[in-house]
Amino acid sequence: MNSIYIRIFGSSECNECMKLKESLQMHSLSFEFIDVDIEETQDFCDLHNIDKIPRTQAYTKNDNKENIIIDISGYISPQLLMSKISSKLRDKPTDVVMKGVSQKNKTRTCNGCKNDKNNNE
Repeated sequence: MNSIYIRIFGSSECNECMKLKESLQMHSLSFEFIDVDIEETQDFCDLHNIDKIPRTQAYTKNDNKENIIIDISGYISPQLLMSKISSKLRDKPTDVVMKGVSQKNKTRTCNGCKNDKNNNE
């Protein structure tokens, strides 16, 4: 069985990020929320080239290597996210299990509320 992991890069000060987070929680989807305003998450955000939030990634793991199958900037409804994941996996087994993940920051632009998130160094 393949496991799908979801992570959201966002900020608690971003309305669209919080709307996305709450929407996924309401639909009981597991995910990791990576707060881009936390210093400890900066390297991870840089690794994933996070420049706009919210940013949603869905991925699988194979031998501890991530295979990102969805990478979307901006708000996405849980239904559309699941549809896009299903579409990407159409030729693969359908017994997928959704599991969650979360992490980092620098100067990031919020897609939804257009606020700039600046790292206070």
